Formats: sequence, C-alpha cells, structure tokens
Amino acid sequence: MENLEGKVGTSPMGVASPVASIPFDTIRDPGTYVCNWNGYLLRVPSGALGPGQGRVINLIGAEPLLVTRISADAELPVSHARELASDLGLRIRF
Repeated sequence: MENLEGKVGTSPMGVASPVASIPFDTIRDPGTYVCNWNGYLLRVPSGALGPGQGRVINLIGAEPLLVTRISADAELPVSHARELASDLGLRIRF
C-alpha cells in the first residue's frame, strides 16, 4: 500500500485508505473524493491534473476546504462511492 505524507494510501484494488484529509487546492492525484465540508462527491479525472493543464477550478472559502480521497478511480460508481464513504464515517450528500 502506498503511503505518502499528506496523501492517501491506495490498495491494489484502487480503494483508498484515509491517511488524512487534504486541502482541495492540493489535490495532485486523480480519483474520487468526498468534500468534507458538505458531503458532496468530487470526481477528478486524470486529464484534469496533467502537466501544463493548470488548475481549472479554484475553490475559495473562509475555512480550509478539505477533501478525502476514497478511490483512485474517478469513474467509481456512485453506489460504491456511498458505501466507501459510509464505511469511512464521512458525511454523504450525494
């Protein structure tokens, strides 16, 4: 299992084990994330973070906007995403 400081370890099946929630603006890896502030699902496809792409979305808030990566798969079915988020005790509003 990969385990990087400030990131999420990913099992061979592509399911992330939460090491820590990270700020939205530090997302560097594609995958499926849950927004900690509202429980919404966030999909980050591989092309969104490629070299030379720049940050397409800039989300700013009064407090840190943290996300938790639940899978390396940006196309994870919603039903499976709900199950994973629930298992991790995350707020679910999707």
